[in-house]
Amino acid sequence: MNLFAQINADSSDSVWAIVIPTAKAEDVNLGDCFVGHAKDSLIQNYIMNISNWDFLINEVKIFGIDSSSFSIISDSKNVSLAKYTNLNVEFRFNPIKAGIHNAEIMIVSPIDTLFYKIVGNGIEKKLEILTENIDFGEVEIGNDSSIFNFPLIKNISNDFVEINQFFFSGPDFEQFEILSPNSNFTLSAGETKEFSLRFKPKYIGRTGTQIAFNYKNSISPIFANLVGKAIGAFIYIENDSAFSGEKRNLFLKIANLSKGGFSNIANKFSAKIRFQKTILAVSSAYEWLIKNDSTIITINGNIDTSNTLAIFEVIAGLGVSEKTTVDIIEFVLFDKDNQAISEYDFETKSGIFKVLGVCDEGGKRLINPENESSLKIESNPEKKFINLHINIAEKGNSYIRIINSNGKLIEKFDFNGIYNDLLLNFDTSNYANGVYFVIFETPTIRINEQFIIIK
Repeated sequence: MNLFAQINADSSDSVWAIVIPTAKAEDVNLGDCFVGHAKDSLIQNYIMNISNWDFLINEVKIFGIDSSSFSIISDSKNVSLAKYTNLNVEFRFNPIKAGIHNAEIMIVSPIDTLFYKIVGNGIEKKLEILTENIDFGEVEIGNDSSIFNFPLIKNISNDFVEINQFFFSGPDFEQFEILSPNSNFTLSAGETKEFSLRFKPKYIGRTGTQIAFNYKNSISPIFANLVGKAIGAFIYIENDSAFSGEKRNLFLKIANLSKGGFSNIANKFSAKIRFQKTILAVSSAYEWLIKNDSTIITINGNIDTSNTLAIFEVIAGLGVSEKTTVDIIEFVLFDKDNQAISEYDFETKSGIFKVLGVCDEGGKRLINPENESSLKIESNPEKKFINLHINIAEKGNSYIRIINSNGKLIEKFDFNGIYNDLLLNFDTSNYANGVYFVIFETPTIRINEQFIIIK
């Protein structure tokens, strides 16, 4: 070979081949299932693409002798599996007879058809729940509803059946009880077992649980459903009204609870009540605080057989509006050891208190809810005067007092009406040096300000 030929010579190190996408699966055993019942089984990663190319599945079929007892309930038609990915498949077994059921699984693709076996075992049911759904109806919190000697479960086989376990399987594990039987038992052929059950609600609303029965050599439990609705108490404050300055008794009460129902579960209570601070006032007998525009009081009391928990006295004011809600923002029960009881859930309902006579009288409104009483001080020691700018938003007795640092009354002005930006001018030329306090009080508010005289 000449030099030119050597320079232009080449040899390939590549080997060309046609690669066929490949998938695989496995035989399926769906285990035992009661005859006439269905069992669903999801098999993770059932069909696996084990090649470096996409694999198309046209469909997955079941055929054979007992194919009518099997079905595929997941989507398995025209599925493309990317390289090295898998497909989950969910099967259903619904045996129509006792004994082994056999069929075949056929996985169809454009390239190949794969075949695998599927098997399941049908089991004759030995027990029957005579009443699958037991409804206790509506029961008040603090009371209970019981069913005694109720035929619940029956042996429908020709053999003895040993019940080796029965228990609540949820979701409610708190509000239902099995009173009897209290131990495992055996049923002869055709025998029925009676149960005594109780619903003792703690929480408002509808609830339910299941009793699961396991018996010897059973493949899975059978279930009876228990349901009930707690209509329990709600705590509320009665609506009321009064004229400004009148005293009224407000009532904290229980509804939807039988007499004595509360005393069955608690000994004491504590409630926090909130209302608009300018509309209602309470005596110092109650623990109270002011928060923003509200007054919050705490009422503690004992539980007895009465549906009235507490009576508290209020005084109606003029306020910044004609009415206020009286809200129960907290309600706690306590047991005989003074420990808070947290497992009972009670609804609350607010009351409405309305101030009467807050309207246009003689062409003037008693209170102006669009305005707000206020005080602003402008002092000028050099010019020896101060200006007070006052807004009075309500009719009634209001006043201005100026007091020195020794508590001596220096000036006094009284008002009875609504004023917008009222200007008061005080000559301070005769005031001694020092700090002076301005007290502005209306029927519903009190404002304290101060100014300094320096000469």
